[in-house]
Amino acid sequence: MSRPQFPRNALDQESKLARDRLRAIRLELNISRPDMAAMLDIPPTTLKNYENGYREIGGNVYVAMFRNQALQPYLCYLLADVPVKGIFTRALNN
Repeated sequence: MSRPQFPRNALDQESKLARDRLRAIRLELNISRPDMAAMLDIPPTTLKNYENGYREIGGNVYVAMFRNQALQPYLCYLLADVPVKGIFTRALNN
């Protein structure tokens, strides 16, 4: 059984949305890039590359968010733009 094929531009758009959401989460939590990178167990330069679109967000980031109590509520927002009730204010209002 073959996997469904998605148009490349649709995948590019999803990637851009995910990196914008990742940055929005960091801004919402009001934490520095190095601090967020430490929470995700990745180098700060990798997080910078994710946020700036130089690299695709790795699956390890999603796993790290799931395992981190402070980041877990934001995982559904990152994955699928599901609003985070009552805690996502700063980044969405800008």
